Amino acid sequence: MKKLLLIMGDLATGKSTFANMLSKRYGTVLFCKDPIKETLGNTFGFSNRAENLKLSHGTAELLYLILSEFGEVGQDLILESNFRIGELEKLHKIAADNAYQVLTLVLRGDVEILHKRYLN
Repeated sequence: MKKLLLIMGDLATGKSTFANMLSKRYGTVLFCKDPIKETLGNTFGFSNRAENLKLSHGTAELLYLILSEFGEVGQDLILESNFRIGELEKLHKIAADNAYQVLTLVLRGDVEILHKRYLN
């Protein structure tokens, strides 16, 4: 059975670092939300919160498409983001439709430490 690993959690918890380690260790393709959103932002730009939210929505839609496409070719996948509940529900639906076994890891940390890491 194909495997899907969803890595999520608070800002500055090390989601991307951990996801990259796992991707390299197991030779699994990884897609992280932030680089996709940054690429879209650099390409199309944004000037306010509403436009930033549209970029976030577009990034989520791309992650759904990626999961669907990888599901069709039967490949394991890691996705990393600070997923919202609706996004998780949609990812789980797509995963079920494509016969993925899903494991979700939620990274958390002390709020004061995370705030300092975020500022750095």
